[in-house]
Amino acid sequence: MEVAGWVTKILSVVWEGVTAVRAFFSSPQMEIVPTESFFGRLQGGQFAPLLKVRFRNESERPVLVRSLRVEYAGTWHGPENSAPTHLALHFFHGQHAIGTRPEEFITKARRIPAVEEVERRAFYLLSQSEGNIPRDLPITVEAVFSRGKTRRVPVTLHGPS
Repeated sequence: MEVAGWVTKILSVVWEGVTAVRAFFSSPQMEIVPTESFFGRLQGGQFAPLLKVRFRNESERPVLVRSLRVEYAGTWHGPENSAPTHLALHFFHGQHAIGTRPEEFITKARRIPAVEEVERRAFYLLSQSEGNIPRDLPITVEAVFSRGKTRRVPVTLHGPS
């Protein structure tokens, strides 16, 4: 019975180690929330996407998002440091009027708590010619986390129908 107890204890410790290693290497995850991510032109004519990104940290330690940038048409863009509380994005046949809170932006809240899922916003100004606003916006979103982890997610944002 004593040997069985030791074997059980050893297997338990090994399993905890495997779980911790798996969480360390798989975490954090990110995904774009398409129903709450928009793009269009600002009143001044600049092309701008507003993203909502969901981060999931399965690690027992908090993680910092060092950077969250988007690639559009071959150029990488970092988020704007300002966090607008109201945003009007004009698209090909209408306008998105979006109210936001500064504390939900990645530039203001970079920490992802341990074993938790959080959502953050990011606002970008992209370089685009003054032509028509596209119906779809193909971008790649890249997050660099503390501990050197990088995640890249290609996504196409769709304009309203």
